[in-house]
Amino acid sequence: MLSSNQLKIGIVLSYVSTGINMLIQLLYTPVMIHLLGQSEYGLYTLVGSFVSYLSLFSLGFTGAYLRFYSKKKAQNDARGIAQLKHRCTRGTNKIK
Repeated sequence: MLSSNQLKIGIVLSYVSTGINMLIQLLYTPVMIHLLGQSEYGLYTLVGSFVSYLSLFSLGFTGAYLRFYSKKKAQNDARGIAQLKHRCTRGTNKIK
């Protein structure tokens, strides 16, 4: 369990990180607009947003797969590993 000091420090660092990210974006955007132009920068941000949304499609499959694969491997359950591979492959193919 985290102590109250660690929790407070974590909250402060989270706000500091958010503030730094906002400051960087405020300084970065005009430079990128100047270098790329307005329409190209719009396309750049659109592609960036699209790639970010694609990363959400993983839905935690990697972590879940590793957890259950390790569990089956520790139990020497070859049939369970084969079933897990099949289910994960079928699940990701449905998303695509």
